[in-house]
Amino acid sequence: MRQSGSLGRAGGTVAPVRAAPAAPSERPRRPEPRPLPPSPPPLALLDLPSIHPTALLDAACAVCCVCILASSAARRTAQAQAAPLVSSQHSAAQATFADGSPTQLIAPTTPMSQPLGGSDAVVACVLMAAVSNLAYKLPAAWSLEPPPLQRLSSSARSAPGSSAAPTTEAASRLARLEALTDKQLSEFAVAVRQIDKLQVRTRLTSGDLRRPIAQLQHSSADQAALLTRLAGETEALRGQLRDTQALLGALQGLTAKQFQVTVDAIKQLRAQKAAQGST
Repeated sequence: MRQSGSLGRAGGTVAPVRAAPAAPSERPRRPEPRPLPPSPPPLALLDLPSIHPTALLDAACAVCCVCILASSAARRTAQAQAAPLVSSQHSAAQATFADGSPTQLIAPTTPMSQPLGGSDAVVACVLMAAVSNLAYKLPAAWSLEPPPLQRLSSSARSAPGSSAAPTTEAASRLARLEALTDKQLSEFAVAVRQIDKLQVRTRLTSGDLRRPIAQLQHSSADQAALLTRLAGETEALRGQLRDTQALLGALQGLTAKQFQVTVDAIKQLRAQKAAQGST
């Protein structure tokens, strides 16, 4: 070092001094990569607990309806394709001229579409109902977002420092849900007890009212019989009154005749006395 310095001063130039290489411990450290979030479980896309219990039944019903409709369509297509051939054979065998020569008939080439039967229409309606039920029940199960518990667990794993707040919030929500559920259960139990009391009161009231109702029915039957008898007696009295009126009319006629006869007899006696007195 001294020789190089003297040589530099002697020549009038300063020789560049190379920096010593840094120690390996003094190299800048690279930032550590952030840990990747945990991969979702294989069943994250399909949350089996969130599937409605009757979704599988609806799917099976839809598959059965599709099979039934497919078999029915194939059967109707086969019948429609076989019908023109049979009709053409019958027409070719039966249609002849008078001299025995066969006629040339044109057989239909395209089968006519048959209308949908009643059973097929019912199956189609059932299929539509099953598909609509599946469309209503499956979106929650096929959603790409993980369920609430998985979201809470993943957030807790990704942020250990902030895991206390979601856990506390979830616990408070669960506590509120439990309190609401207990309240609803108590209200339901009260409603059930009230319904039981109403049923017991209904039975007692019906038992108490059954005897008076039966008595009223019997008394109404007796009154109906009495009214019928009174109506018969009234009709008989009306007949007797008509007969009495007819008898009184006849007696009045007879009395009038007797009075007329008496008057005539008195007149004759007076005439005879007058004749005797004149003689």
